[in-house]
Amino acid sequence: RLWHVRMRGVQPLRHDGAVRNVAFSPDQQWILAWSKDGTARLWRSADGTPVGEPMKQNNVWGVTFTKDGQRILTWSRNGTARLWQVKDGTPVGQPMTHDGAVSGAAFSRDEQQILTWSEDGTARIWLAKNARPVGEHLRHDRAVSGAAYSQDQQRILTWSRYGMARLWRAADGTPVGQQMHKGLYGALFSHDGRRILTWGPDARQWRASDGSPEGSPLGNENGISGASFSPDDQLVLTWSDSGTARLWQVADGTSVGQPMRHGDKILDAQFSHDGKRILTWSEAGTARLWQATDGMPIGKPLRHNDKIWGAQFNQDGQQILSWSDDGTARVWWAADATRIGPPLRHHDKVRVAQFSQNGQTIWTLTEDGTMRLWNIEADWDLPTEHITLILETLTGTTMDDFSNIRALDGPAWNKTRAQYLTLGAHHSRNCAFETANLYEVQKKLWGVQDNKSVGVAQH
Repeated sequence: RLWHVRMRGVQPLRHDGAVRNVAFSPDQQWILAWSKDGTARLWRSADGTPVGEPMKQNNVWGVTFTKDGQRILTWSRNGTARLWQVKDGTPVGQPMTHDGAVSGAAFSRDEQQILTWSEDGTARIWLAKNARPVGEHLRHDRAVSGAAYSQDQQRILTWSRYGMARLWRAADGTPVGQQMHKGLYGALFSHDGRRILTWGPDARQWRASDGSPEGSPLGNENGISGASFSPDDQLVLTWSDSGTARLWQVADGTSVGQPMRHGDKILDAQFSHDGKRILTWSEAGTARLWQATDGMPIGKPLRHNDKIWGAQFNQDGQQILSWSDDGTARVWWAADATRIGPPLRHHDKVRVAQFSQNGQTIWTLTEDGTMRLWNIEADWDLPTEHITLILETLTGTTMDDFSNIRALDGPAWNKTRAQYLTLGAHHSRNCAFETANLYEVQKKLWGVQDNKSVGVAQH
């Protein structure tokens, strides 16, 4: 079901089984939900009305949109991946088949190819225009856990959990170099595509051109459960089940700053978009912010009352969203880890949440399959020193240092309003949250154009 906090009623997103997950189209106009009922369905995000026919595919496990939002790629536990038209939900080409459950799928960067990987121990390449196979199967000795294209689309990286990572030519699926890192948990390309990072008992770097090793292994206490590159590819972040995250120089593998001791098992971690902060979260209901320069903590822990399933920065990196088994999602300032507003409360465990691209909306999905849209629209750009002036202008009152309130007379109120209109007009020219700008709303009620007011107060 879809709930929108600015709507009085509830518009259900009807599936006949529990909703596994949801995704927004790149332009935020469509919501795609997939369910245990064997369908993926498309809805208008504005009002929850359905679009086209349900896309029927048993046991859909995941979906992704093309960049233009015109096609959808789905993959399933029944061993198939499929392409669909967004406009009417009709399939494109034949199913892309494996001999086991399809664990994931992705488009190449130019969206000319599709890469799928499966529990049958293979990854496979397909033409996106007609879903026909390309080259040889990319074979592993066990289930393929993940796969990715390099930045230049010349290489494909695949890996098997507790197995190895392999490098392949994207053009024809032939192997490149030797197998990498026995007993690993995961792998990824650097942002510039020059390196590969793998992790397991330790973390290691490899050349993306030929899979040869670079530098020495990077080690955490009790092995490494996750790792990532910083946005500029200068640092590697690793974290472990022991509750410690660490930073390392990519160039020489030396440690940076102090260990970030979260205190509980770290479930995941990420850099902010500008690479200046690190966010970690844990099973014990805390998330933490750290400086990426030296690993020093920022503010107090971001607390929930139960396990935190996930957390993320918004697009401009100023806010953090976290969600938890305690039935809430919460928004925080990334500058100092202080909370913004009350918790977004649900009647069940919150399993998935996400900021919209403009940061004004949050969607959440709870364990019972209910999806909610929350409007957190606010003028976050407004300088705090303007708040007193706004309140005096809108209420016609003022408060002294002893909390005594008195009414403003006509001349005083007109002077206050003139200051407010001048500051409001200046703020509006640079405000990123126009629909939440109080000045823009109020000037329409007063009949104000630009910086000129209509009428004079009479007291």
